[in-house]
Amino acid sequence: MNKFEIDSSYLFFSKAEKLSLKLKEKPFMVSILLNKSNLLWLKKNYSEAEVTAFEALDIAQNKQYYDYEYTCYIIIANTLLERNKYEKAIEYYKKALVIALNQGQNFDQSALPLSYSYIAKVYQKQNNHQQAIEFANKGLAYKNLRSDNIKVYCYLKNVLGKAIYKSQKKEALSIYIETLKIGDSLNFGPIQVASQLQLGEYYLYYKDTLNANTYLQKAKELAHQNKLFDDELIILKLLVKSNPLQGNYYSDRYIHLNDSLQNVERATRDKFARIEFETDEISNQRNQIQIEYKKLNTQLFLVIGFTLLTFLSLYFWFKNKANKAKIKELKLIQEKQELQNNELLLIQEQQSNDEKIYQLLLSQQEKIEEAKQIEKKRISRELHDGIMGKLSGIRLNLYILKKKTDPETIAKCLEFVKEMQVIENDLRLLSHDLNKETISTANGIESEIVNIFHEINNHQSIKFDLQIDKGIIWENINYMLKLNLYRIIQEALHNIDKYAQAKKVQISISQKKDALLISIKDDGIGFDSKIQKKGIGLKNMRERTEELGGEFIVETALEEGTIINLVLPC
Repeated sequence: MNKFEIDSSYLFFSKAEKLSLKLKEKPFMVSILLNKSNLLWLKKNYSEAEVTAFEALDIAQNKQYYDYEYTCYIIIANTLLERNKYEKAIEYYKKALVIALNQGQNFDQSALPLSYSYIAKVYQKQNNHQQAIEFANKGLAYKNLRSDNIKVYCYLKNVLGKAIYKSQKKEALSIYIETLKIGDSLNFGPIQVASQLQLGEYYLYYKDTLNANTYLQKAKELAHQNKLFDDELIILKLLVKSNPLQGNYYSDRYIHLNDSLQNVERATRDKFARIEFETDEISNQRNQIQIEYKKLNTQLFLVIGFTLLTFLSLYFWFKNKANKAKIKELKLIQEKQELQNNELLLIQEQQSNDEKIYQLLLSQQEKIEEAKQIEKKRISRELHDGIMGKLSGIRLNLYILKKKTDPETIAKCLEFVKEMQVIENDLRLLSHDLNKETISTANGIESEIVNIFHEINNHQSIKFDLQIDKGIIWENINYMLKLNLYRIIQEALHNIDKYAQAKKVQISISQKKDALLISIKDDGIGFDSKIQKKGIGLKNMRERTEELGGEFIVETALEEGTIINLVLPC
């Protein structure tokens, strides 16, 4: 990370996370998650960065790691700021500020002025310059800040300078000259760039384009040398205003740099995704999908062959009819002309139909590919995070047989053989899922859910109650929504079967305006949602719901059962 080798850093943190998850105490997990969140933020994947920071925050709060909790709040606020959610960003910056204030001398002394600088920056973006001045001055009021943390000092000074001349119309030149001298003395690129940029913007504000252009040119060169490309984008936009004669050149440079950065960000996100999901199991799954793809190609070739055969049959039929018309050419010239015209029209119509068939085949292929990709992701998650994890644990526990073969050890190992039978059943269920027919009607969905009821009742005695609104027109509902709805209900019932110890399960599906409302309720043992770690089942159900743009709500408590409510837009 210190060398800015982001891809390699993310890879090793991901490996560390997987190792930590295998251990009971989950060592270093909060630190791992914070580092991953920071890497995601650096590559502008703000949504994933926020989610990962919240996971770290949950651990930090439970273990009372105040320094980590402070950092979590800062990262969450940073992601909100980048998405222009200013009020929420201030809320989380202030939460970090409260931690720093409460910890007092036991905490990093630069945390307080740093928090004030973040808050001042947000107010400045909102053009609330008076508040920006107030918080910048609070940060600068800390004793020995200039000597203890010169970088934070310069940052606060630059924020203060901009707020002063934009709100009070007073000169702030001395402030910027001071921070520029500090940056030059330290030979620290970010401070030099920030000060040169602020001076350029300052002179541009007072319409002194000559000085503005001078400082902005220096800032651009320094930003490029130090790879501060976000700052370089800002500077290029200001150079368009300060140097209109070369405005087109700077506009082109801005577009080129912005496009390059976006391409790098997309490539990095793809690499991060591959790091998370590409395993040997996924490769095996890909091979299986390729076999299915070849089968689909064979079917496609048969359809095309049938279409060509039909076309040739029609062609020879028309040709034969034309030959007959030529025999009567001497007697029925007018009739011959009409037949020829009809033949041409029919050929054109056939060509139009062939084009429509081809377009339908392409559309069908796209839908097949989309479904395959979604199913591949689900299967890879279930194989890797579920079954492979269990098998790895069993392998490690059976390894003791190399050292001990006494009856007591063998008896303990037989329990792991039983666990392998459970894994065998999981694989059977997964195989069964792969061979399911398309769910397209109310009867289809209802019958598949009832089949799951029967499977559970083969080894448990649970009373099931299924209610589906008869007014739902399933043929008008998107296929992917129906498939994911079934997968979510399937996952919920499997969780109930494994963990809930329930006696009664109620499922209702209804439609209200443009949304499906689903409720899955059991009277089992429930769990404490505040301390219960989210399992793969709940995570998968939540991910499916969010991919459909819906809402996923869990209501549960110990010994009070569990209710899962879904709202899926249709």
